[in-house]
Amino acid sequence: DNTTNIYTTEINIRAGDVVVDDAAGGTKGTLSIDCATNGVEILGFFRSDKITIFAREMTFAADNAWQTVCSNQTLAAASGGAANYVKFGHVASSTASSQWYWFNFVSDEYAGGTPSAEGFSNPTDLIGKPLSALTNTYVDDGVNIRAIDGPTIVGDEWDIDTRYTYGVERILPESVPSPAKGWRSLDETEQTIAFTSNEVNRYTELGLYLDGCNWRTANLQAWNGSSWATIAAIDMAAGQTTLHYSQGDCSLFPDPSASTTPARYYELNELIGGTVRVNPSSGTDFSREIVANGAGQWTQQPNYVRATIEMESTPVVLATTGTMDIWSPRILVVIHKLANSYKGFRLVIAANQSTADGHYRIGQMVLGPLHLMSQDYSWGRTVATEPNTELVTYRDGSRSSFKRSDNRRSVVFGWGEGVDVTGIQGSAPTPDYVVGTTTSGALPIGYRGDLPSTMRQINAYTAGPHIPVVYCPNIEAGSSGNDTKTMQGLNAAMYGRIVTGVSEDCIVGDENSSTAGEVMRVNTITIEEEL
Repeated sequence: DNTTNIYTTEINIRAGDVVVDDAAGGTKGTLSIDCATNGVEILGFFRSDKITIFAREMTFAADNAWQTVCSNQTLAAASGGAANYVKFGHVASSTASSQWYWFNFVSDEYAGGTPSAEGFSNPTDLIGKPLSALTNTYVDDGVNIRAIDGPTIVGDEWDIDTRYTYGVERILPESVPSPAKGWRSLDETEQTIAFTSNEVNRYTELGLYLDGCNWRTANLQAWNGSSWATIAAIDMAAGQTTLHYSQGDCSLFPDPSASTTPARYYELNELIGGTVRVNPSSGTDFSREIVANGAGQWTQQPNYVRATIEMESTPVVLATTGTMDIWSPRILVVIHKLANSYKGFRLVIAANQSTADGHYRIGQMVLGPLHLMSQDYSWGRTVATEPNTELVTYRDGSRSSFKRSDNRRSVVFGWGEGVDVTGIQGSAPTPDYVVGTTTSGALPIGYRGDLPSTMRQINAYTAGPHIPVVYCPNIEAGSSGNDTKTMQGLNAAMYGRIVTGVSEDCIVGDENSSTAGEVMRVNTITIEEEL
């Protein structure tokens, strides 16, 4: 009341709506809303003869918006004064039952600021949160803000960009080098990951390494300044399709009653993280992540070690047969004779591939120039694997172990017999050259004798272990119409860091001589796998 007139209102909460009435029985607002399933929250402001009411379902969601029941509606007045009061619950005689979770009431100067005489205006009359350069102010969903410059005034606005938990930057070696982090899509719609440049590519040999993938097909495309063109079709199941199997629970074996030609050798557990796409002879096709595999080849023929696969999750069909495709978790794609006309590249993953996860995943993607060595390194290459396991010995002599991560592989190689660099010395050398493909018009990819210089400068470019590289022990040469090569398996490539420098010893010869140049021994170089 205002000592002269009395203003009253009723907020009626019913099963399917909220209705606001005044003392004269006039309806000031109605909102259709489900009040019975989850309950309902009511927010009201009352000043003099003005009433504003909002409502929303009680979902406790942070982004649950208030809906307007009425806004600054004028109430009918009755003469006389009376004490202010608030009633809630079943104010009339009723046998109904209701649950009330909370009721809050504030008045006068504590009632949300000093709104105008016209009543409540949203959001003008809301009290904002404090913004300081000293402490964080919580916004919502793990987001905090802090002032870094000021002052601010009423009406200032800022946008908070979305930061994804599995953002695409997690597949970039210079951003998040570990393939254990990785990118994930939100669904199985077509996904495009693009890289652009201000200038055309300066190399003719291109390499693409993908690790930690759960999809099958994609296209690598290049931008020539006016359009995108597909330069490589990627199939993680290349050479691994329509394989006959028999099933026992979560395990798959080569079907002994079918004829399958032996294909490549699978190392023990190299398919972990990959996908098996099963087409049973009866039942529905399904995809499952591979959690283990036995070493061997996928064949039932005698005198061959038979590979096996263990799937995750409960099997869909039991002890049946059919065919399946194996989607490898990693792949290396090499393109020989790449045109020097592209200003960008992109990976386009096809839509609706029915993965085991309902989204697409990449652990690491390395795309860039491929440096093919113009001379084989010496015999005696060393390949090693080191466990990251902590072994603890207790006072009584008993021991326990803690596995910190998967084993880390490494490779060590060098040119111990020496490399003759005479051919690249002098003011106008004409050394023997090496090409990556027999395709007509292919440019040389290196000179006989430039190997020490190449390794030295690669090490300088990567700053040793600062920028990861992909080590490719063997690349098949290209030929006309066959300049794109696809390689699978653990031995096809190793993503890691060069953890040593490059040192050279002169065996014989004169410095910078074009007739009797030096023969340089390139000492061992070590690359350690990045996990």
